[in-house]
Amino acid sequence: MTPGTLLAEMDLAKVKAAGKKTDVVVVMTNSEKMDHFILTKQGDSKTKTPIGEFFIYQ
Repeated sequence: MTPGTLLAEMDLAKVKAAGKKTDVVVVMTNSEKMDHFILTKQGDSKTKTPIGEFFIYQ
């Protein structure tokens, strides 16, 4: 995965029109392979904005 990799797609107008929230949950799987994770941004983010870095064991 690199910055800009598409994780999800949604029609924000339709979601909002349905009275739903537009929150997106990001889940990191295979955590046993992860050395550590650094969260660099919380809250609202614009498209292609990094929110953190994770490092895997070599």
